[in-house]
Amino acid sequence: MSIPVASSTKRSFAAVLVMAAILLAACTSAAAPSQSPVGRIPAPTIGSDVSSPAPSATPAPSAKPFPSPTPVPAVWSKPRLIVAGGCMSLRGGIDAAGGEHLVADCFGGLLYASAKADGKWTSHNFPVAEDRLDQDPMLGFEGNVAFFAWSRLAVEEGGCGDDGLKDIGVFYRTRTLPSGAWSEPSQIGRADDQLRGFRVDGSTLHAIVQMNGDGPYAYIVVKGGAGSRFALPNVTGGVSLRVGSDGRARIAYESNASIELATFTGSGFSVETVPGKAMHDPVLVLDANDNAHVMYLRTSIYENGMGCIDNGELDPNRGLFYTTNAGGSWKSDRMTRNLGAASFELDRATGQIHAVITSDGTLTYFTKASGGTWQSRKLVGKDAMDAVIARDATSGRIVILYDSMSETKPGIYRIAKG
Repeated sequence: MSIPVASSTKRSFAAVLVMAAILLAACTSAAAPSQSPVGRIPAPTIGSDVSSPAPSATPAPSAKPFPSPTPVPAVWSKPRLIVAGGCMSLRGGIDAAGGEHLVADCFGGLLYASAKADGKWTSHNFPVAEDRLDQDPMLGFEGNVAFFAWSRLAVEEGGCGDDGLKDIGVFYRTRTLPSGAWSEPSQIGRADDQLRGFRVDGSTLHAIVQMNGDGPYAYIVVKGGAGSRFALPNVTGGVSLRVGSDGRARIAYESNASIELATFTGSGFSVETVPGKAMHDPVLVLDANDNAHVMYLRTSIYENGMGCIDNGELDPNRGLFYTTNAGGSWKSDRMTRNLGAASFELDRATGQIHAVITSDGTLTYFTKASGGTWQSRKLVGKDAMDAVIARDATSGRIVILYDSMSETKPGIYRIAKG
């Protein structure tokens, strides 16, 4: 779970946060905070514990004050530094045995890190040749096997004498947990593909790819080593991929300020439009009955480039929304007025939602019990971006990983509860 737009340099939802702050500033005349020069951030290393200060899709007829969610009465751990240095495109997950994992695009190449039972993290860097660039790291799990997928591009300046570019495209490696070595890379799709989504279900791989980083999208399903490719029509922004209990992919994607929900039929897609306006960057989760739960941004930034409506004011209905068809029809509500990158998990047994959003450097946790109201808790007050949330289905432990652009201690941090 980016403003907006498909390109070869598109990295992660962190881009949404930075660009949204800049565009909104054009309407409010507030100056955006400065960032540290990228070149001054040290290379990533595994860190020790550190502490920091605790820090209806249809709009209403007129703007009304939006009540703040009830604070969550819970105890969270203090932020702990996992990887020191500059990284982006952070993804994380918890395997079936409760092991924690992350992948990120760091200075020097892609990085994978995992935690042992004693809570200590170890990492592995994947070097790449000077005329190649690895990006778009993603994780998947199936039983005791971890999957690490990514995109590989050719760097034009170093491409002289290239051997046909057969080593670019989308690749994945596998590793048997807890201590197996990574396999050699295997390729998915074509050399001009870039990875936009990745899931593993049994022995089947599911991927969303985009041609050359700014072209058409496609869904690839790989069974028994053989891949099939299906065009995904009218995608103009973010995509989010999940696999249902029937083994078929569900894809939520942005299409001209609307969100479409596509279900793979075996030979194509059945597509449903999610009700709403000015909808962008969907994040999809499925419940135990394969009902869709979607979070998305509502903002006019994408329409006119300034984040303002025609009278020069900010859209009063902007914010982060949640919508679901679990009750038989789509129902939505706004979680917060803030714009930022969202990640969420759903407890399939109870229906409780756990979500995290980063906006203007602040990281806020949201939760909602089935039939209840939204509650929130601010966990980090500045420098946070690119956050992901994961839930251990066995213990109920909630883990949040986020990237910090702190000038003094940049890196990837972990917060947990339970």
